[in-house]
Amino acid sequence: MRRIILVAFYVVCSLAIKGFAQANNHVVDAQRNVVFSLVMEDLPLSSSDILSAANDYLNNAYKDTKYNISAYNPEAGFIIGEGIFNSFFQHNNLVKASIFNAPFQLRIDAKDNRARVQFIARNYEVVELSDMSDKKKNLVLISEAENSKMYKNAFKQLEELAGKTIAQMSEAIKAQRPQPVASDEW
Repeated sequence: MRRIILVAFYVVCSLAIKGFAQANNHVVDAQRNVVFSLVMEDLPLSSSDILSAANDYLNNAYKDTKYNISAYNPEAGFIIGEGIFNSFFQHNNLVKASIFNAPFQLRIDAKDNRARVQFIARNYEVVELSDMSDKKKNLVLISEAENSKMYKNAFKQLEELAGKTIAQMSEAIKAQRPQPVASDEW
C-alpha cells in the first residue's frame, strides 16, 4: 500500500512540475537544459531564406549580446549562435552581492515554410562579491535552482530576456523577403 501511495505521489509531482514548465513556455530537456521554443508555421519562405535571415540577425545583433555562430549547416537546415547575458540580474544583501550571467544558445531550425527558434540555457554563472571573502564564481544549474527567492527572481528575468530574444529573431525571419526564383519563363 505504501508503494502505491509513493508511486501515485511521484506521478502527481512529476505531472505538476511538467505542467508548471509548460505553463511557463519552457521545458527541461534530457541534458537538464532549460529550453524556450517558438514554432513558426506558414511562412512564405524557403529553408535557405529562413537561414539567411537568422544568419543576418546573429551577425548584426549587438543590443543585448554579441553572438558567435557555433554551427551552421544549410543542408541539415539549422544555425546555432552562442551568446551571454552579462550581469542580467543582481542580488544584494548585507554580506554579499551576487551577479548573474547566463550563457545560452539560440538555435534556428528551418524547413520550407516553417521555422523553430529555441533559446537554450544550462547554467547561471554567479559571481559572489563579499567584504568577508574573495570573489567566487559558481556555476549553478538553472533547472535545479528554483529553491530560493533569489533564483526565482533571476529565472523571471532570464525568462523575460529569452522571450524578447525569440521575438526579435521571429521578427527578423518574418521581415525576410523570399528570393526570386530564377527562371527563363516569365
